[in-house]
Amino acid sequence: MYNKQYHQEWNKKNKERIRLQKQAYYLKNKKRIDARNIEYALKNREKTYEQQRKWREQKRLKNLTRRPRRRHLKEGEFLPYRNKYGDLREQAIRRDEGKCIDCGMTREEHVRFFGVDITVDHKDGEGYNSKNPNNILENLATRCLRCHGKKDQKRMGKIN
Repeated sequence: MYNKQYHQEWNKKNKERIRLQKQAYYLKNKKRIDARNIEYALKNREKTYEQQRKWREQKRLKNLTRRPRRRHLKEGEFLPYRNKYGDLREQAIRRDEGKCIDCGMTREEHVRFFGVDITVDHKDGEGYNSKNPNNILENLATRCLRCHGKKDQKRMGKIN
């Protein structure tokens, strides 16, 4: 008589033994198994493609329910920022010719290198998180992420 619980327990205890037996069987019959898999794939191509489409759709639907991740940009694409500075951000970038004022990295190079649009920095450090943000065009400067970070670290006294 077949005892399902006994077989389940035996399989749990002998996982490694079963894995080694399957591996040995596959190595011994590799050509026949691979030929059978290829034959099945050719014979059931549409069925296989349909299953792949279903999996992709399930994955897409699953990803829609996740919290959105930081969007990485393609070359030449710029992410429109929220209107917290009005048009000042774009004006500052145009004034600085779309380049970092410290190292000269262009907006396109920045997107290619970092995957995000170039940043606009507050020269005096009184920006978004300060009590009295100084959002005037003369106080804004275009900087790449690397130079922006270096400038902020110098201002906080972490590096010389």
